Amino acid sequence: MPAICRTSRRPKRSRGSCMSSLLSHRASAPSQSAVAIGAALELIEPSIPYGFCALVRPVGGDHGCIEDAPQRADLIGQEIRLPHGLLGDGAAGLDATALRVPLAWTVACGGRPDWFFAAPVPHCRLHLIAVGIGPHHLSVERLSSVANLLGRLVQAGEATKLTRDASERLQALVRHVPVPVLFVDAMGAHEVQMNDEAAVLLGLAEGMRQPQAVAGALARLINAKGRHSLHRALTEDPHASLQFEIQQAGRDFRTDSRWIDDESLCGRLWMFTDITREKALQRQLADLAAHDPLTGILNRGSFDLRLREEIERAGRHRTPLGLLLFDLDHFKAVNDGWGHPAGDKVLKAAAAAAGAVLRGSDVFARIGGEEFAVILPETSAQGMLGVAERIRVAVAALEVPHGDALLRVTCSIGAAVHDAARNMPEALVARADEALYAAKRGGRNRVVATGELATGT
Repeated sequence: MPAICRTSRRPKRSRGSCMSSLLSHRASAPSQSAVAIGAALELIEPSIPYGFCALVRPVGGDHGCIEDAPQRADLIGQEIRLPHGLLGDGAAGLDATALRVPLAWTVACGGRPDWFFAAPVPHCRLHLIAVGIGPHHLSVERLSSVANLLGRLVQAGEATKLTRDASERLQALVRHVPVPVLFVDAMGAHEVQMNDEAAVLLGLAEGMRQPQAVAGALARLINAKGRHSLHRALTEDPHASLQFEIQQAGRDFRTDSRWIDDESLCGRLWMFTDITREKALQRQLADLAAHDPLTGILNRGSFDLRLREEIERAGRHRTPLGLLLFDLDHFKAVNDGWGHPAGDKVLKAAAAAAGAVLRGSDVFARIGGEEFAVILPETSAQGMLGVAERIRVAVAALEVPHGDALLRVTCSIGAAVHDAARNMPEALVARADEALYAAKRGGRNRVVATGELATGT
């Protein structure tokens, strides 16, 4: 009777190293998957006391290479020949006539095997086989069940590997993006991938980049400066896209936040684009659009807008509002006699002199060639006339150098007080303009107010 090699006497291999070929054949799985695969194979061992199980990789025709054998490390890498077509179609067989096993197994067991089973492992190019001598309690169904379990473990390992690879690729990508960016992974217990630029922007030190700290910093960002509507939008729809502007460390950033959900990524991406130069240019353009390029004070468009705003504010708060219109007397003679460069010097000097007597809350604008306007919020009629007189005196005192000459100029001023009964800006401007022309008809270099407030110098 041939000698029998009992599996219980063979040297055991650890579960952690068992089936490494199965795991590496498609994708590297985590160590817990290797343990699970080893445990799955050991389900077969009690059924074959006089044999072994192995994973075989087809290498051509009926030949296969033993990739792993939990109880027989000495067989790994050796060739095995199975009956025709078995490795191709995944059939199970009991006839061992055409079976060719490694000599090491035949010598150890004292003879050739007299039975075997084989089943394909799903999701990889391996077959699970069981070979033995004498009695056994294994069935095709049991072997196929273990092979299917191995296939599911491989698939789970692949999914984990894909997720881990996607996370590593994302981390590398985020690290090299030249703008502050972070990704909050909804699939990995809210794992956060962020580059150093984003950490600096959010004020997170090296040891403070855990998901909870990042969530707190983002919440403060969203709720800052009254942006509570953004918080409400995210509360109502966690997948909503957001775009808003922030100021951090003296710089302007446009924040783009959007939800990403595809096969390998699921979470929220935050990107911060530095728009400091863009905002500075916008402010510069807005300033140019709102101001007179020669004198630097507001232009006619800005005056019209501000006058409407101040009239509405005066109506809401029931406060007085005054308007002065003035222009330079005989200014055409300056341009004609000394040239336009001289006229420009006079205009700039007159604007500077008038502006010096005004408050920061007053609105000063050039609304025509040599015509100016001053809006005086919260100013009584008497106070308005006092400001008008100080402007007249300041302009009359000017001596503007031009070549060897000193140019002098005066101004005529019309004053009007806002009347709540006539709430239109055009009405207030018309009354002040009427007073201005009265000042000119009265001899110039004087202040004239509408109605009973009229006075002259």
